[in-house]
Amino acid sequence: PLSNSPMVMAGASGPVTLAGSLALCNAEVLMAAALIYLMNPNIPYGYAGIPYIMDMRTTLCSFGAPEQVLFSLARIQLARYYGFAAKAEVGANDPVLEDIDPGDSSLPDFQGGFEKGVRSAMALAAGAESVGGFGMVGADQGVSLDQLVIDNEMMSYMTRVRKGFEINEETLALDLIKEIGIGGSFLGSRHILRHLRQEHWFPKIFNRDRWETWRMKGGKDTLDRAHVQLEKILKDHYPPEPMLDKDQIERLDCIYREAKRALIPKK
Repeated sequence: PLSNSPMVMAGASGPVTLAGSLALCNAEVLMAAALIYLMNPNIPYGYAGIPYIMDMRTTLCSFGAPEQVLFSLARIQLARYYGFAAKAEVGANDPVLEDIDPGDSSLPDFQGGFEKGVRSAMALAAGAESVGGFGMVGADQGVSLDQLVIDNEMMSYMTRVRKGFEINEETLALDLIKEIGIGGSFLGSRHILRHLRQEHWFPKIFNRDRWETWRMKGGKDTLDRAHVQLEKILKDHYPPEPMLDKDQIERLDCIYREAKRALIPKK
């Protein structure tokens, strides 16, 4: 869906009250929706307003404040009220999108992980179907490849949550429970082979080792493990294969030069 992203800041470009800034942002979203419809009624529109608060002590836009959770939940409700897809900041292959933004921490640390995690989890619980804003850290929106690897793991986790689980005769396994009996072990059942990979999520960098095993492997924290994976990714896949061939690149450059001449006045 095509969208615009008005970024009203409560206390700066909008009222300090959340309701007031949300109302202003909503008006700008609806204005854009009307303009896009007038240009082409067949273009789908995604609700993508992004109100924030301004931290009055630093005058910076805060990406990890609890008010952002409230803004996100309210935007999802507004999008559903109007019948729009709820879209914010990034694209994905699902009809309803939500953002997780970088948070305010300048490092991939607990603060950053908590701010991203709580926003994405609550957005999913409210009905969002996807999240974005990967690899970003700090209130000034710095980019970290290590953070990108960590966010990829987190979104794999969230994808499993969004998937849910199926309840039917096979997954309830009542006959198997009766067969194994009280105190028995299910570890040797073929039921595990049939369902394990669909039912259980397996992390790539998040730790599940017991303390002694973790220490034996070097006692690396999440950031350390993410960096090891990042180095492997860059070694195996960098530089990436170009997405466009030479002729396509030259054609795009030509379009850019023509547009620049036509749209940007000469000084």
